[in-house]
Amino acid sequence: MRMLVTGGCGLVGSMAVRLLLEQGHEPVAYDIAIKAELLDDVKDQVTFVRGDTLDVPDLCAPWRSMTSPTALASTSTSSRRNAFVIGAHNAILSVAKNLAFSYSH
Repeated sequence: MRMLVTGGCGLVGSMAVRLLLEQGHEPVAYDIAIKAELLDDVKDQVTFVRGDTLDVPDLCAPWRSMTSPTALASTSTSSRRNAFVIGAHNAILSVAKNLAFSYSH
Protein backbone atom coordinates (compact mmCIF):
# COMPACT_ATOMS: atom_id res chain seq x y z
CA MET A 1 0.00 0.00 0.00
CA ARG A 2 1.09 3.55 -0.67
CA MET A 3 1.01 5.32 2.71
CA LEU A 4 1.49 8.98 3.60
CA VAL A 5 3.39 9.59 6.84
CA THR A 6 3.07 13.16 8.11
CA GLY A 7 6.23 14.05 9.98
CA GLY A 8 7.99 11.33 7.99
CA CYS A 9 11.44 12.89 8.34
CA GLY A 10 11.26 13.25 12.12
CA LEU A 11 12.37 10.77 14.75
CA VAL A 12 9.10 8.86 15.16
CA GLY A 13 8.01 9.35 11.54
CA SER A 14 11.28 7.98 10.17
CA MET A 15 10.86 4.87 12.32
CA ALA A 16 7.34 4.45 10.94
CA VAL A 17 8.68 4.85 7.40
CA ARG A 18 11.24 2.12 8.06
CA LEU A 19 8.60 -0.20 9.51
CA LEU A 20 6.37 0.37 6.48
CA LEU A 21 9.27 -0.46 4.16
CA GLU A 22 9.97 -3.66 6.12
CA GLN A 23 6.32 -4.64 5.68
CA GLY A 24 6.47 -4.09 1.92
CA HIS A 25 4.58 -0.77 1.75
CA GLU A 26 5.44 2.34 -0.24
CA PRO A 27 5.88 5.15 2.32
CA VAL A 28 5.63 8.81 1.38
CA ALA A 29 7.36 11.04 3.93
CA TYR A 30 5.42 14.32 4.18
CA ASP A 31 7.31 16.92 6.21
CA ILE A 32 7.78 20.67 6.46
CA ALA A 33 11.55 20.16 6.46
CA ILE A 34 12.89 17.46 4.19
CA LYS A 35 15.87 16.28 6.22
CA ALA A 36 16.61 12.78 5.06
CA GLU A 37 19.48 12.15 7.49
CA LEU A 38 17.40 9.71 9.53
CA LEU A 39 16.42 7.90 6.33
CA ASP A 40 19.70 8.24 4.48
CA ASP A 41 20.22 4.51 3.94
CA VAL A 42 16.68 3.98 2.57
CA LYS A 43 16.04 7.34 0.89
CA ASP A 44 15.95 5.76 -2.57
CA GLN A 45 12.94 3.68 -1.43
CA VAL A 46 10.97 6.63 -0.04
CA THR A 47 9.09 9.42 -1.76
CA PHE A 48 9.55 12.78 -0.04
CA VAL A 49 6.92 15.53 -0.19
CA ARG A 50 7.55 18.92 1.38
CA GLY A 51 4.46 20.31 3.07
CA ASP A 52 2.99 21.75 6.23
CA THR A 53 0.14 20.02 8.10
CA LEU A 54 -1.11 23.48 9.08
CA ASP A 55 -1.90 24.20 5.41
CA VAL A 56 -5.01 22.17 4.57
CA PRO A 57 -4.97 22.65 0.76
CA ASP A 58 -1.28 21.71 0.72
CA LEU A 59 -2.02 18.64 2.84
CA CYS A 60 -4.99 17.51 0.74
CA ALA A 61 -3.05 17.12 -2.51
CA PRO A 62 -0.95 14.03 -1.67
CA TRP A 63 -3.86 12.03 -0.18
CA ARG A 64 -5.39 11.40 -3.61
CA SER A 65 -2.71 8.84 -4.44
CA MET A 66 -2.55 7.19 -0.99
CA THR A 67 -4.23 4.09 0.31
CA SER A 68 -3.71 4.85 4.00
CA PRO A 69 -2.70 7.81 6.22
CA THR A 70 -0.33 7.85 9.20
CA ALA A 71 -0.25 11.16 11.10
CA LEU A 72 2.91 11.53 13.18
CA ALA A 73 3.87 15.17 12.60
CA SER A 74 4.84 17.13 15.67
CA THR A 75 6.94 20.12 16.61
CA SER A 76 9.93 20.67 18.84
CA THR A 77 9.44 24.40 19.36
CA SER A 78 7.18 25.97 21.95
CA SER A 79 6.10 28.67 19.49
CA ARG A 80 4.27 25.99 17.49
CA ARG A 81 2.98 24.13 20.54
CA ASN A 82 -0.50 23.64 19.07
CA ALA A 83 0.84 22.58 15.68
CA PHE A 84 0.54 18.89 16.51
CA VAL A 85 -3.15 19.13 17.43
CA ILE A 86 -4.00 21.41 14.52
CA GLY A 87 -1.90 19.35 12.11
CA ALA A 88 -3.55 16.10 13.19
CA HIS A 89 -6.97 17.72 12.82
CA ASN A 90 -6.02 18.94 9.35
CA ALA A 91 -4.77 15.47 8.38
CA ILE A 92 -8.11 13.97 9.39
CA LEU A 93 -9.97 16.75 7.58
CA SER A 94 -7.95 16.25 4.39
CA VAL A 95 -8.58 12.49 4.45
CA ALA A 96 -12.31 13.11 4.90
CA LYS A 97 -12.33 15.60 2.01
CA ASN A 98 -10.53 13.15 -0.25
CA LEU A 99 -12.83 10.28 0.72
CA ALA A 100 -15.78 12.46 -0.22
CA PHE A 101 -14.00 13.37 -3.47
CA SER A 102 -13.29 9.74 -4.36
CA TYR A 103 -16.83 8.58 -3.59
CA SER A 104 -18.43 11.39 -5.57
CA HIS A 105 -16.65 10.49 -8.83
